[in-house]
Amino acid sequence: MSLRALLAVGAVAVTAAGGYFAYSSSQNGQEVALKEFESVSFISSAQAANFKAKEVDTTDYGEDARIFGDPNAPVTVLEFASMTCGHCGAFHNEKWPELKKKYVDTGMVKFVFKDFPFDQRAAGASMMARCVADDKYFAAVGALFKTQDKWARAQDYMGELGKIAKLAGLSEEKFEACMQDEAVLDAVLKDRQEGMQKYKVDSTPTFFVNGDEKISGNVPLEDFEEVLDSYFE
Repeated sequence: MSLRALLAVGAVAVTAAGGYFAYSSSQNGQEVALKEFESVSFISSAQAANFKAKEVDTTDYGEDARIFGDPNAPVTVLEFASMTCGHCGAFHNEKWPELKKKYVDTGMVKFVFKDFPFDQRAAGASMMARCVADDKYFAAVGALFKTQDKWARAQDYMGELGKIAKLAGLSEEKFEACMQDEAVLDAVLKDRQEGMQKYKVDSTPTFFVNGDEKISGNVPLEDFEEVLDSYFE
């Protein structure tokens, strides 16, 4: 059965199950995770005082690219990740906060996030994140990685995704519609196809700095910083 067909079956199952949006203490994990990322937003005018980039990235990442950071930041990190990938979760939970503080908040680097789902659950999670309000997108992504062990392993994983969606402001009706939206699924799979064909991605997470230099896997923070630092004088 195709990924598209599997997602359609999942959406029907969610509709049939019903009732999973009722708030209870069992949702506390998702609620806390989402609140931790509520301040996440596009940084529109970050200015750095003590750096000069060796060259400015001019790569076209597409009009629908999810950009975190100052769009005019001279260096770009392009990330391909699967929402169910444990190494991706570890990067976002352990290393991303430090990289954000040192490079993104200062206006040195912007991150572009691309979906590279390896399975049905990852594709469904990516679809859900795309359906929340634009200013909640990265909050939803952060919450998904923060609570990955819970929703990705749950028997009723669609129900768990629905709880996160609700906390991100997506109604039950809109969540169900999202899970059956062919255009949303096509956008997710388009990212994956781009990763495979243009960038030759075969594992996650995979990063490209300024559209060129490749970083494979959840490498040590020091190694990631060494690569980024090399782009500045």
